[in-house]
Order: sequence, then structure tokens, then C-alpha cells
Amino acid sequence: MAENNKFTELRNRAQEFLKNNPEDFKEINPEDIKKVLKEFQVYQIELELQNDELIRVQSDLEKTKNKYYDLFNGAPVGYVVLGDTGIIYEANNTFMDLVSTKDQIKNEPFTNYIFEEDRKQFLARYKAFFKDPKKKSFELRMKSGK
Repeated sequence: MAENNKFTELRNRAQEFLKNNPEDFKEINPEDIKKVLKEFQVYQIELELQNDELIRVQSDLEKTKNKYYDLFNGAPVGYVVLGDTGIIYEANNTFMDLVSTKDQIKNEPFTNYIFEEDRKQFLARYKAFFKDPKKKSFELRMKSGK
């Protein structure tokens, strides 16, 4: 809606400019008008083609997003996406079921869901793990709820 108002305002300003400055446009050659009109038509077609392509790409992205959303949330294994400080960015439904919560856990410390005895291990090793996770693993016991 706001975008429409911008274009309406621009159009009104352009029309006001033409009304107040008619002498600037009196001496225009009809051939120049035809050339400009042709360029505008080509430009309009280009924009329509670009718009069609953007709509197609947006549709493809939406399909891909839905596919990975379903894959992530429908997995039989609990997944969490953590930031470099161990804050939860995302958690799938299986993980939320494992820790017996349906509350929003985004932006909470992952350590809230680790057994007290295993937190030190997680905190001691996580930064190195986060920097280079290849061939690294550790097991933690998860607690139910907060």
C-alpha cells in the first residue's frame, strides 16, 4: 500500500512539473517522441519479463523452503541450530518433543536443556567445535523442559 502511495506521489509531482514548465517540452521533434516511445515500450517489456522471472524464482524458493522446512521439522532426530555462543537459533519439533517443551526456545541458551553435570563439557568444547566441527562430536544428556 505504501509503495502505491510513493508512485502516486511521484506521478503527481511529475504532472505538476509538466504543468508548471510547458515551455521545456514545446520544441520536441515528433521523431524523437517516437524513439522515446519505442524505448519505453522495450523497457516495459524488459520489466515484465524480469517480473515474470522474479515470480518464477520466488515460487521455486518457496517450494525449496517448504521442502527443507518439512525435512527439518519432520526428522525423527532432534536438531538444533546454534549460534557461536550456544544460543538456539532454530529447533525442530522432534527436539522440542525430546525436551518436553512447546514453548518458544529461540534465543535461549542451549545449556538450559543440558543436564547440569554435562554443561561444563559442552561449554569447554563448544567454541572449538563451532569453529571446526569436522570429525568432532560429543555426547550430552538432555533434560526435559527448562
